[in-house]
Amino acid sequence: MGQIRYYVYDRGTKRVMGPYPLPRLKTLPGFGPEIRVAPEGSTKSSDWKPAKEFAELQGLFSPPAEEPKPPTPGKPSPQPPNVPGKK
Repeated sequence: MGQIRYYVYDRGTKRVMGPYPLPRLKTLPGFGPEIRVAPEGSTKSSDWKPAKEFAELQGLFSPPAEEPKPPTPGKPSPQPPNVPGKK
């Protein structure tokens, strides 16, 4: 069996586009975790879901960047371990 392809619903034009293979999806303008997609062969309106709900598509979305946490006031910064051979 080949790779699953997905149809994409473009809210702007109100058109269904595709089907597209996974690598092509990420290059589509406006493609993101909230865009509605349905796997090729879908027959029910309930098959249309946000892209983030399909496990196969999870790798297409970058995880949100974590904000660095500021140091706790009054707590010393952790020291790196001693390097062997250095004094």
